[in-house]
Amino acid sequence: MGKKARIHRKHQKKAAGRRGQIEVPINGILDVKTPKKAIEIERTGISERIDMALQRLAKVRKPHKILKVPNNDIPKACRIARKRRQKVTISNLSSTKYCYPHTRSNH
Repeated sequence: MGKKARIHRKHQKKAAGRRGQIEVPINGILDVKTPKKAIEIERTGISERIDMALQRLAKVRKPHKILKVPNNDIPKACRIARKRRQKVTISNLSSTKYCYPHTRSNH
């Protein structure tokens, strides 16, 4: 892939922590991989890009799969994940709000 923006790298490093890896190659490139989590960061808010990020998360065999999107894109990402019937946690970039599309919620 191309060069990532500086703020994207900042979010990746924060999500990875001490034991995590960033830019892990799978059939595409996963943003962050830790021993128990797979994290994908999508900052654009474009539906197709969110769907591609969910596809990358679906390929990973980790117990916790997290998609991080900007605050105003959480409902859109929840709808897309619910349509795909994918068990994933969707949070905002600072991890203060969450959406669980595999359970019943108001989003």
